[in-house]
Amino acid sequence: MVEFRETVFHYPGQLLFENLTYRFDQGQIHALIGPSGCGKTTLLYLAAGLLSPRGGSVTVRNEPVRRGRRNTAVILQDHGLFPWKNAEENVALGMTLRRQKNARSETARYLEELGLGGLEKRYPRELSGGERQRLAVARALAIEPDLLLLDEPFASLDAMTREKLQNRLREVQDRRRLTMILITHSIEEAVFLGDTIHVMDKSGGLTALANTNHPDRHRSTRPFFDQTVAVRERLEAAGS
Repeated sequence: MVEFRETVFHYPGQLLFENLTYRFDQGQIHALIGPSGCGKTTLLYLAAGLLSPRGGSVTVRNEPVRRGRRNTAVILQDHGLFPWKNAEENVALGMTLRRQKNARSETARYLEELGLGGLEKRYPRELSGGERQRLAVARALAIEPDLLLLDEPFASLDAMTREKLQNRLREVQDRRRLTMILITHSIEEAVFLGDTIHVMDKSGGLTALANTNHPDRHRSTRPFFDQTVAVRERLEAAGS
């Protein structure tokens, strides 16, 4: 689905990727975790077409990535909601810009899917942090993406709200089978959400770990605990 082929990228004085060859398969949640500053967000921006590689290529469905790809949605930490638009207007925006028919009537379906029914007329400032983040997810889903890129979307939330949103995202994935790349600094979040967990080291290298917590996806089971230990050990090695 998303493929890096001998990809090179650097900032002035900082080489992040040198001949990176790696693939994220279709229909999975890919949890991406690694030490701060190793290049996780840069990799996400390359996949979104927000940055261009200095060498090699980045492709989605075997097509070179370009800024504004129609079926890619991106969700950042700060939600990216328009404060002057209410909930239904935020969700309808992408559909309206694409001149999709029945954009306004379709918003109710997406708001209901994310548990926001009845909040259509509220503005972002009138919503809780968890509701704003769910609204951002609803807006992303409204453009019917095949690729959803998420950069620590739940990082600013309290623990219980974060777990509720993880549950909601997992429910969405079970219905839609999207391809998602999720950046997180939480080992528990990576293990709960990820179908595959990708650990990035300080040099930008990636290692894929199959998630042995499936199919239970319960946070209190032995498989969950064992998988968090395995990811922690690999993450410690990546940061050394």
